[in-house]
Amino acid sequence: MQRRLIELFQNQAKSLNLLSEKDCELIESKHFPDCLEFLNIWHARPKNPCKVLDLGTGGGMPGLILAEALPHYNFTLVDSRGKKIKAVMNISDNLSLQNVRGIVNRFEILAHEPEHRGIYDIVTARAVAPLPVLLEYAVAFLKVGGLLFAWKGPNFHKEISKAQRAMTKLNIKLENQHYYRLPSGESRVILVFKKIFDTAKNFPRSNGKPKKSPL
Repeated sequence: MQRRLIELFQNQAKSLNLLSEKDCELIESKHFPDCLEFLNIWHARPKNPCKVLDLGTGGGMPGLILAEALPHYNFTLVDSRGKKIKAVMNISDNLSLQNVRGIVNRFEILAHEPEHRGIYDIVTARAVAPLPVLLEYAVAFLKVGGLLFAWKGPNFHKEISKAQRAMTKLNIKLENQHYYRLPSGESRVILVFKKIFDTAKNFPRSNGKPKKSPL
């Protein structure tokens, strides 16, 4: 099925201009192995069903790729751009995936809705925002004890340094730094954060404040 998924990604990305021409060429050699690296962290975890939210799913990476690999998990794919959610749901329908739903909304709004706040076991985020901003977007979606998986490049140390205040205010701690290399040799890391206490009711802040004025 993975070959079919790659073909669908490539077709949707080109027809709807979801990715640059260069990124379209790198779907199989870069983007898929980058997304699937999640399984090398999570493989030893319990096999119980999980609720996963893919924040800023874009063209469906990593959310849709992981949903195909983990059919017993329930995936919610969120993006503020309707055409991207339409595209990933088209792919999901073509593959008859039963564990995927798509939502068009701003993170700052959705995180305050009772049916989404504090209910997810896992939040995934790949190329969404700088770490202080991402933490504010993501943490309210998680249960206490839930995990955020953030894909980052080689400059992640600077982001961690800038995110210390945000981690304190948002009651989340860095639990793991998973280093790996892509087939191209590019260095990557997935940062794993654990939510340790409830999120204060005022987070995330609204009206674009997390991005305009990071914690």
